[in-house]
Amino acid sequence: MSHSDGESDYNDLHRAFLQAFSARAVLTTEEIKPILSIILTAAHPDRPTLEGDITPPVVTNLIQTLNARLVSLDYEIRSTKDPISGTTVYALVNSTSDAVTQLATTFSADEIAFVKRVLDAMFEHPKKRDLYAVSSVDAAALARAPRTNRQSQVSGDGDTVMSNGDGVGTPAPTVKSIDMPTSDRILRTLVSQGFFAANRIAGTEYYRLGNRGLIELRMWLKEMYNEEDEDGEEGVKRVRDCEGCKEICTWGVRCRRGECGVRFHDQCRDVYFGKRRDEDKRCPGCRRGWVEAFVGPRVMSVGGGGGGGGSGRRRDEEENEDEEEDE
Repeated sequence: MSHSDGESDYNDLHRAFLQAFSARAVLTTEEIKPILSIILTAAHPDRPTLEGDITPPVVTNLIQTLNARLVSLDYEIRSTKDPISGTTVYALVNSTSDAVTQLATTFSADEIAFVKRVLDAMFEHPKKRDLYAVSSVDAAALARAPRTNRQSQVSGDGDTVMSNGDGVGTPAPTVKSIDMPTSDRILRTLVSQGFFAANRIAGTEYYRLGNRGLIELRMWLKEMYNEEDEDGEEGVKRVRDCEGCKEICTWGVRCRRGECGVRFHDQCRDVYFGKRRDEDKRCPGCRRGWVEAFVGPRVMSVGGGGGGGGSGRRRDEEENEDEEEDE
């Protein structure tokens, strides 16, 4: 086995690392370093490899070589930025099916329906569009299945039917409620797998998409929750990307003005504006002075409407702009 993971040939180093990777939900660059250090040192005990020897190019070359081999198996190692720390995070994902479909191997149909209700609550709540999370209390309430889902209707004889778009109804599968212990187990499992993450804000626990969820569900989320108008133009856009890194932004800040859709992760905002004074900062979307509010569970914190950067404006003005956006 070569001491360098930069060589193009797939070898025992890659096999050992892939085995270690598959045993974990996600890995950061800092978590990858000690794994590679151990593997390389075991292969060459006379030339120990320190964690400091594992540079970003070494990790990048390793991932590229693995992906070249994994593509034939419909798998891929993808990366994103942790929205809070800004650390690069990697996940091993199935490249041909979305994560919601893959959940069928772990959860029952009723449990998957609960997960979808949680996702709907994260991205479709009309009054909490910047929260992108579900409180533990609301999640418990979602354990109870609705009488009909959003694509169904009730026929004259009381049976639930699904419309195919031509007015023709077909029987819809019955979705049953689950009990609260089961819903709590599902949420904890998804957190441990990296699909969800949990944060305690102002004494309440909130569940949001975790790094693995952001990686695997990226396209599915946009197809599911972003809408086009009748002319095929962009309509309601519930899932938005960070202006800096272009990854989905569910934790960060946004332009306070209701008509502007600019979002930033905290670190991406700092990079974009650099060391400019507040009075010199302009939103890249509306080109007006930058005034920000939180995106993510921090909107529920005390005074959570603002995220700094000029957030001292009158609260009534901010709420008026939010109401305009709703309209």
